[in-house]
Amino acid sequence: MPVLRLLLDHNLPDSVAAVFEEYGHEVHLLRDVLLPDSPDLVAAVSEENDWILVSCDKDFRSIAPRVPRGMRMRFRRLSRISLD
Repeated sequence: MPVLRLLLDHNLPDSVAAVFEEYGHEVHLLRDVLLPDSPDLVAAVSEENDWILVSCDKDFRSIAPRVPRGMRMRFRRLSRISLD
């Protein structure tokens, strides 16, 4: 099984990280990478490091349309897993 390189958002419990790590995946916690309440940087940091962003925020759908058209290609490689 391929190893996933993940960035877990602030809103996820540590138990989620533990499960991913148990299966051998590389897990980075957002709180170790960015200051709290840095939502505009989360996608950029995730994409720059080739990490899959894992979150349970519903606001990503509302953020996407606000990205200026000329900047949308910037996040074309962003991968995201949304948990409920």
